[in-house]
Amino acid sequence: MKKETRTKLISKGWSPEDIKKTEEIISSRSLHDKSRSIAHTNKILFWSVMFVIIIGNTLVALILIPLLLVMSKLAMDFFVVILGFTVGLLFNFLVWEIEQYLTKKEHLFAAVIIPIVAVLDLYAMVKISNSINDVFQITAVRENPMAISALYVIAFLLPYLFTLFYKKKIKTYL
Repeated sequence: MKKETRTKLISKGWSPEDIKKTEEIISSRSLHDKSRSIAHTNKILFWSVMFVIIIGNTLVALILIPLLLVMSKLAMDFFVVILGFTVGLLFNFLVWEIEQYLTKKEHLFAAVIIPIVAVLDLYAMVKISNSINDVFQITAVRENPMAISALYVIAFLLPYLFTLFYKKKIKTYL
């Protein structure tokens, strides 16, 4: 039982024996997963979230191709940072919502693989955009694939790193 709950019950006149008896009743009523279906469901949930995030990053990269051709460098950089931060918030929400079901290995996998996929997606997107620009001569501005990918990934990781370090969740995974 939480310390705040215990304090509140004592202030309402509950005896320590009553509180202990209540805790025992609550813990004895907890659900036991004898079939281990919850563990299997958690694995499916984790891989579904990973699939959605990877597909989402790929779609973001595809959407950015025409924008790279018509936006100025500064506007494109700003747009990539905003988009990366927004997709990062979604990633952060999904990972921390299913945190209780993740193993350390799965958490590390998500924290490493998703940014790598994002870098590869955006690198390919900028290369394709630059190739299209070479063929059709739409604009004189050429983006550096590594710079735009780095901007996206840094913005993408900011919400996750904030949660990990500022909210002290890193202690759980060390």
